[in-house]
Amino acid sequence: MAEVVLSTDDLLVLGGPETVNVEVDYGPKGDRGSLFFAGNGEPGPLTLPSSVETKVFDFYLNTQQSHTNFASIYQLLTIPGTGTQWQKIMSLLPNVYAVNKESMSFVNGSVGPIVIPLINLIPSDMVGSVTAENFNIQYSISGTNPIASSLSVGAIGGGVGTESLPITIYAKELVGGEWVSPSGARTIHLFISMV
Repeated sequence: MAEVVLSTDDLLVLGGPETVNVEVDYGPKGDRGSLFFAGNGEPGPLTLPSSVETKVFDFYLNTQQSHTNFASIYQLLTIPGTGTQWQKIMSLLPNVYAVNKESMSFVNGSVGPIVIPLINLIPSDMVGSVTAENFNIQYSISGTNPIASSLSVGAIGGGVGTESLPITIYAKELVGGEWVSPSGARTIHLFISMV
């Protein structure tokens, strides 16, 4: 049998105070989160108010419709070796246009010009500031035979308000072991984006 070393017949219960006051304060000011700024043109001393103190990870939206990077979002990032810089991270305008041109007939191996109004691709304020080199064009030609093709983009033409992008497609298809000009009406699938 175990030997009892300590034995007591009394039980003492101690209670806490009747009320507890917890006082809190706001503590020291921490780093602020990212802020969004907007201005006409790319971010910089001329487009941000001088009273604004920018910090790394702040965002900026270009609201100048006539600017090439209209509706682009920039972020202030730390670049090794150069310090902080505004970096374009995305555009709110996709600037894409997709169309299926049906019943297109090739004549002597070419079709076109297929005229795409610029107003379908970009805001009207930007029309005078772009060239044909600003557009990426992807296409496919309907048919069951293998097709070899190339694309030519002409200079932007038309009058004010009717500016357009002229596209000509050259193609040959493999029929019976020979390369011949496509015959019959074809559908040309176009996907155009601004770069």
